[in-house]
Amino acid sequence: MKNITQILIFTLLLTSCSVKWANNIADKGHREECINNYEKAMKIYNSGIRWNKNSAELYWRRGNLHARNENHNLAIIDLTKSIEIDSVFNTGYAYWDRAISKENLGDLEGALSDFDNAILINPNKSNFYFFRGTLKYKLADYNGSHADFNNAIKIWDNYYLARSWRSTLRVELKDYNGAMEDYKYLRFSKKDENNPNKAWEYRYRGIAKYNTGDKIGACKDWTVASKHGDSISINRIKKHCIK
Repeated sequence: MKNITQILIFTLLLTSCSVKWANNIADKGHREECINNYEKAMKIYNSGIRWNKNSAELYWRRGNLHARNENHNLAIIDLTKSIEIDSVFNTGYAYWDRAISKENLGDLEGALSDFDNAILINPNKSNFYFFRGTLKYKLADYNGSHADFNNAIKIWDNYYLARSWRSTLRVELKDYNGAMEDYKYLRFSKKDENNPNKAWEYRYRGIAKYNTGDKIGACKDWTVASKHGDSISINRIKKHCIK
């Protein structure tokens, strides 16, 4: 009996040391990532995994680095291994990261399943809801997308991207008053007016303004968008703004 107890204690100590060692290696690799030394970081993770194939963190770190390098197939393999070792590792982030890689490879249903699992593990992360909301939008589940943006904003009231996506979605769902509530939080600057990538946002805000009785404001927004060649805004100006 005494020998069995000693063996158990030794095993626990060995496991504890192994976990601490793996965590130290993971931290060392992450520090290299933080200074953009990705090649060295990869070598550190590879070496760590050769010595310890039971570290969820090492597989997660290496999987994230593969994803950063756009090697999403390899990322999924490592993130799957991390999940197999510890399904709740890092409070759902392994599922979240794998979902992003699956989405990048076009596996939208697989990505949705992973986002669902991440939220089951950690229902208090605004990013989990936001990313699932954008995916549901791609899958044409607009009500589900709207609900996820609501949850993301409920957790973090100043979540700019979530409000931006929700405002656009609300316009598409013809909830113009709701969209205008979001636009109160979204700041549009003079710099934005000169940014062609912002043209569509001015177009959508213009639609919301027009449908809530602000024709002058709508025409101003469509004029900004039209300067960047936004054809929908150009047609709306012809239809609603030019007498």
